[in-house]
Amino acid sequence: MSYSNEDVIQYIEEEDVKFIRLTFCDLNGVQKNISIMPNMLAKTFESGVAIDASSVAGFEGYDKIVLHPDPNTISVLAWRPSQGRVIRMFCNITDESGNKVATSARDFLQGVLAKNPEVASNIKFKTDFEFYLFKLDEEGFETALPYDVAGYMDIAPLDKGENIRREVCLYLNAMDIETAGSHHSYGPAQNRIILSEVEPLTAAENAITLEAVVKNVASKNGLSANFKHQPLEDAPVSKNNITLKVAPEYLDKYYENLKAHLDEVYLFLNNTTYLYADYDAAKNVTVDKISSEIRIGRISSTANFYLVVASIIAAIASEEKPVGEEARNLAVAKAITAKSPLVNSVFPTEIVEKFTK
Repeated sequence: MSYSNEDVIQYIEEEDVKFIRLTFCDLNGVQKNISIMPNMLAKTFESGVAIDASSVAGFEGYDKIVLHPDPNTISVLAWRPSQGRVIRMFCNITDESGNKVATSARDFLQGVLAKNPEVASNIKFKTDFEFYLFKLDEEGFETALPYDVAGYMDIAPLDKGENIRREVCLYLNAMDIETAGSHHSYGPAQNRIILSEVEPLTAAENAITLEAVVKNVASKNGLSANFKHQPLEDAPVSKNNITLKVAPEYLDKYYENLKAHLDEVYLFLNNTTYLYADYDAAKNVTVDKISSEIRIGRISSTANFYLVVASIIAAIASEEKPVGEEARNLAVAKAITAKSPLVNSVFPTEIVEKFTK
């Protein structure tokens, strides 16, 4: 459903909204926000809100950046009180002169989608995420003590995360984010939540929202949610997976193109050293012709999901000659990305340099 600026202003007047969070991500994919009061919203839609950018990763070269909320992304923060509600909107970013900022990953993804309408309209993203739940110490800091010792798909009472996942899924559904399933995963207190397939931009922002919801629900229940790759030594890694639902007539073409170009953009899917240690599993790309799906395994939990989605779309749509090398460690991945014709023709230089240095 599409919303106008006026629709949002009317909504906050009718629904007792007291705070509006203007949300964006730094270049590392970390969610940031600034809150404004309802009386500031009309002016904000007109001219945006300027913030100090000097301490925001990826925007250090700007004295200020300006946040422009997208009314189509309005959502009530379901874990906040129903009286004096809090809503959030994701933002596009410009500089103070109104020019686009190259390191704004949301704007970049929107540009990739606009330039590749065929791919954008014939593909949907289904995502799933793993995380650990840890107990807190007396001062409220995370410990290394897992919340349970259950294993894969165990049930309560061994699985103590059941109610946490239930609460997360209910909040997500209240925010119009549909979940396709949830269960205990392999490690002690390791959990998995699966989001239903949606169009690319929504998929990126649903992924960003899920992490925030999980962490807030865990905190509310006296726990800490940890999305790091392997927060417990000798325990299973946490990973994110993406399943692409593709129109059947495009399945073979998209699969072959993605396989051919994935190493060139893999740095944006996995920008840490850990998952390269198991490269063959990490870069696992499979196709299921019966369900018309392509599956990409092991996306880094520290990835910027705007860049993840943009990378996949760009790789599928590319007409460039593949580099033909494998990114078997982080240093090689950086070198491949830096010289990739695909990357250099699609990605802003500022993003490429930030990731390949």
